[in-house]
Order: sequence, then C-alpha cells, then structure tokens
Amino acid sequence: MRRRLRHKKRLSSDFLDDVSDLELIKLYSLRLLTKLGAHKPFIELDHANEISFSDDKIANLIGIDQWLDEKLEKNDGINLTKKQVLKVIQTTHQIAETMSEEVLPTKELQHNSQQLAQIIGLTKTECHILEFTVLLHTSSILEEATDLLNELSLNQLSRAISVLLDEPIRSVQHAISCKGNLQATGLLTIHSQINSMKNKMDLLSDKFAERMLSKETNPLDLFKDLILPTAPSTLKLKDFSHIGEFLRLLRPYLKFALSTERKGVNIFIYGAPGVGKTELVRLLAQDCGVTLYEVSCEDEDGDTLNTSSRLRAFQACQSILKTQKTLLLFDEVEDIFGGSQASFSNLFFLNNQNNNSKSWINRTLENNNVPTIWLSNDHRCMDPAFIRRFDLTFELPIPSRKQRERILREQSEGILSESSITRMADSEHLAPAIVSRASSVIKSIRPQLTGGKTNNAIELLINNTLLAQGHKAILFNKTGELPDYYDPDIVNTDSNLIAIAKGIKSSGSGTFCLYGPSGTGKSAYVHWLAKYLELPLHVKKASDLLSKYVGEMEQNLAAAFRAAEQDKAILLLDEVDSFLQDRRGAKQAWEVTQVNELLTQMESYSGIFLATTNLVNNLDQAALRRFDLKLLFDYLKPDQAWKLYKHHSQSLGLKKPGTIQQHSVTAMDILTPGDFALITRQHRFNPIKSHSKLIQCLEDECAMKEVGRKRAIGFI
Repeated sequence: MRRRLRHKKRLSSDFLDDVSDLELIKLYSLRLLTKLGAHKPFIELDHANEISFSDDKIANLIGIDQWLDEKLEKNDGINLTKKQVLKVIQTTHQIAETMSEEVLPTKELQHNSQQLAQIIGLTKTECHILEFTVLLHTSSILEEATDLLNELSLNQLSRAISVLLDEPIRSVQHAISCKGNLQATGLLTIHSQINSMKNKMDLLSDKFAERMLSKETNPLDLFKDLILPTAPSTLKLKDFSHIGEFLRLLRPYLKFALSTERKGVNIFIYGAPGVGKTELVRLLAQDCGVTLYEVSCEDEDGDTLNTSSRLRAFQACQSILKTQKTLLLFDEVEDIFGGSQASFSNLFFLNNQNNNSKSWINRTLENNNVPTIWLSNDHRCMDPAFIRRFDLTFELPIPSRKQRERILREQSEGILSESSITRMADSEHLAPAIVSRASSVIKSIRPQLTGGKTNNAIELLINNTLLAQGHKAILFNKTGELPDYYDPDIVNTDSNLIAIAKGIKSSGSGTFCLYGPSGTGKSAYVHWLAKYLELPLHVKKASDLLSKYVGEMEQNLAAAFRAAEQDKAILLLDEVDSFLQDRRGAKQAWEVTQVNELLTQMESYSGIFLATTNLVNNLDQAALRRFDLKLLFDYLKPDQAWKLYKHHSQSLGLKKPGTIQQHSVTAMDILTPGDFALITRQHRFNPIKSHSKLIQCLEDECAMKEVGRKRAIGFI
C-alpha cells in the first residue's frame, strides 16, 4: 500500500472534468460523502487492513489521496481507520461549505438556465436542479460520485437532491414532479424504475446538456438537434389547387388561431409518401407570415431519434415558442398515435407514478400553445380515440393529372419534352417529391448529359422510384390505347356510338357497361370518347385495385372514383367482372362487400363512368340494372371487316386487294378490330409481304378463338 501510493501519479486535470466546474463538483462530492453516507463504499479496507478508495478521481478531486500520501510518507498512515479518514473528509467538507456561496456554476450554464427560466417560468429550485442535472450528464466525476449512493427510490432521490443543492425538500419534490415545469416541458424526465441518479434524471438529450455549458445567445439554439426551422418550399400553393376546398378552410383557421393565440390547435394531414405534405405545411407557414419549426426525426449526427426524445422535444418546443407566432410540424407520427396501451408505456417512456399515457397525450393535444400540424403516411396508424382530438383531418392525395403536368413542366425546367410530360402525367402515383428529387439530381449533372440523355435520365430515375414503391413504371414507348385508325362506325354494336357520345357530352354524366368478346373495341371506344369530349381518362384494371388484404380493395376503389372526380375525368373500369360477380354465388363476405362498394360509388359518382367486360353473364344481375346503358360490342360485320382489311393492307404496303381477298375476309365471322391491330404489330418482326400471308394470319387468329370456344371447361 505504501509503495503504491508513493509512486502513484497525480491525476491530471484532463483526467478530471472542465476545471471551471471542479469546485462545484467537489462541493457536491463532499456532500455526498458526508451527508448522504457515500463514504461507506468510498473508503475501503483491504485484506491487509490498508486504506484505499473505490474511486481515484473523487479521491484526487477532494484531496484525500494527497493527505493519505503525506501520512504514509511520515509512517503515520499504516494503521489508519475508516473513521479517521472520514473525519478528514468532514473537515474538508466544512471548509468547502464556508465558501459554498461563492461556488457557482459557470457563467454560461447560469446564463442559459436563466434564459429558459424567463421563457418557461422555472423557479429558483428548478433552475438549480436543471444546472445540477446538466453537470451530472457532462461530468464523469459527478456521475461516479452519485453512483456511490447505489439504488435510489423517488423519495430518496428527492432527499439526495435536497441535500446536494441545499434546497427545501418540499420545493425539490414539487420541482421534479410531473406537474413541475421541468417535466412538463420535457427538459427533464424522472424515471421511477431506474436506480442510478444520472439515468433516473434523464435530460432532454446529450446535445442539450452540452449546449447548456456553451454560450448561446438564442434559447432555441439549445434545442437545435431536436427542433429545426424548416427550409422554404419548392412548390407553390397553386400546386395544391386539387385540395382547394380544404385550403379554403385551413388557411383562415390557422390565421385566426395565430392572431388569437388559440390553444389546442392540431391539424392532421395524411397521404402517401411524396404527395407534398411537408411542402404544403411550409407553404401554409409562408402564407401566414410565420416561421415553421419541425420536431426533428434525427440528431445532428444523423442518428434516428427515438419516440421519447421526439415527444419531449415537442413538449419543450411548445413551452419555448409559446410567446412567438409560429407553427410547429411533427412528421411521421405513426409511432406516437398508434398501438395499444402497452405500446404507449414503451413509446413515451414516461414512467412517472400514476401516469396514464393516453390521458397525457390527450391533455397535450388540448392544451398545446403552438398550432401543430401532424403528418403521417397512413391514417390507419391512428388510434381512433385520437382522431376526434384534431380540429381538421384531411387526406392529401396525389395531384390531379393537370397538376402533375404542370409540376413536371415547372420542376424539370426544360429537361423533359412535352411528349414525355404528357405521358408521365398519366401515372396516378407520380407524387411531387418524386419529380422534384429526380429533377434536382439531373440538373446537378446536366452538363455531363449530352444530346437527349437528360430526358431519358430523369425518366429512369422517376421509374426506379415508382418501382421501388411498388407501383408500375411509366413505359418509355407507350402507345395510346386508341389505334391510329379508328372509326366508331367500324364497330359492331346495336347503337349509334357517335350519337351516344353527343348525348354524354350534353349531359356530362352517366354510367355505361360495354360488353362483348375480347378485341371488339370496347376500350378503344372509351379512349375515342375521352378525346371527343376533351376530358382526361382514368383507366383502372383489376390488378390496380384488387388486394389480398380485407377492406383494401374497397379503399382503392373509393380512391379511384375520388381521383377521377377531382380531375373531372372519365373513369374506365376494365375487367369489371372481377368486381361485380354475382353475389348469389359468393363464398366470402368480402366478395359481397366489394360489389356493394362499387355500386355505392357508381350511385354517388357525378361524372362519366364506363365499365368493360368479356364475361357479362358472370355479372351480378342487380348490379347490371344500375348502368344507364349496356352496349354490346360484337364481332365485325362482313362489310366492317372488309373495310378494315383494305385499310390495314394499304398500311402494310400491299397492293390493292381484290374479290378473292374480299371473299376470304367476309367469310370469317369472328374477326375483331383487335385482330387487325395485333397482326399489324406482328408485322414489325414477322413482315407480311402478301395478301395470302395477311389472310392466313387472320385465319390463324380466328382458329385460336374457335379452339377456345370448343375446349371443355371444368374438371373431367
């Protein structure tokens, strides 16, 4: 022992903490050792009956190791007892207490705590506790000194703080209670189930503790790892004209709330990723003439913040910004408002006694000082009990087709051709964020992309994003559904299609079922109709809407009708037999509900709705009666088939057909316009150089249909 202490090096100040706080930490350490009994684990007696200390840093700080070294040098320390060592520590403590009023935190720490006190309304005791907690989280010596106390209950914690800070215990108890300003603002959380003092007294964040020791002129800078002012929006309010009705409510309400300092203002906006939720909120803040702050999802190091940290940051922001006219944005709220009661306890990590997390969040929503806009990708994450707590709840959809065109044009700034813009705007999943991000990337490397490469490059980026999100890619060489040559008169129906189109144009609404064999021109007529009426066309196939999840198909169907109504578009539902199967043969409840949902949407839809099917006999008979018109599209009449043949043979570069070809064509009674279109496409890789070859191809197509008609159906 004597030899070990004689040759032990004095600990450098680097081994300790910031010397500016050492006197205060020394005072706290001495109080711990003398008044709170921490000397018992600190002063050790080994098997050789020699005195040592459990923590060298503490011993060095209070000078007890130097005293012991001197005793040993004089051969006076060999038979020292714990009581003798304790007496020296007590004397050191008494001396320190005589100067305790002069031992204060650093000017920076005092300044920052006073700034918060003025804004939040911290009491003197609360300021002292905050300053102590900052030192506890930044000083390894103080942390180790408090660890000597071992386990602490809440009552023991109150007493320990009272002794260490020389504050009345009742003041301390109130200051660290859930009703005190420290916890109410999220600056400090007291955990009932954690025993060490540092972990029990949980500060808002480590960065916050560090900044409390630095010189900050703006109190908000203390929280800049958690609360950030947002960047300006890259969009304009006109980009959200598709939600004009909602904005006519939201904009004046936010301005009223800000001007009257209304409490408990909460807006919930949800929608698919990239639809522009954050951009919309930024525009609303600009429109109101206020700064928008966002509760961050990650810290300055890029690490994801846990839910507890974000929620506490929200609490702090509500307190700090209460005197300013600002808006607050809280994105990705899925983890906060969803789940069971059990998830709430984990979620908030608010382990206060008698704390009910649901009640806590309800009170927060009702009493928040700063109007807050909460964002989510999916409203289904929300506990229904919370939905009613929001003043306004709204789904932000993908912009209308016309809006998508304008966004593509403005964001690309000449990178995209008009034909590309027109084609890409067809994608109903093309969110503004996808366009802006892809455009930003291509603009940054534009000098390296020569020729027409910029156009293809931005399409590639957009398509890759759509595919990654589970959506269909935009085809690079998409051909229209309407053939180059189309004439409604060359369609075998029992109705005048041009007269029907004029009637639809006059009325502006209607529901129509187009049925008949495949290839007879049902979809082509709808595309022609859209062109004739000069209206956008939304096409939905079964694969676009059907889902393996119960209830999701109904939601997809409702969304399709809603999007078409917003765009003032014609809605085409292809393969409607997938949705309108006869309910009498239904084996599952969802088969009935999807029929009911489609009928409900049809009845409430004020626009033009068309459905096509090859299997009209499979449709629900009651559903069929809901259509204003049911139009049969049948195989071509002989004169229609001949007219189409002459046109296509000419387009293929063949000589004018004669009587022999006419006889062959008119003899085929199951030809469709689709057969001719198919053979024209085949010509690209299997050239048709004669009438005999063309007729043979048509006969082959008919033969395939005959095989299909004669083939037995069912099980043998």
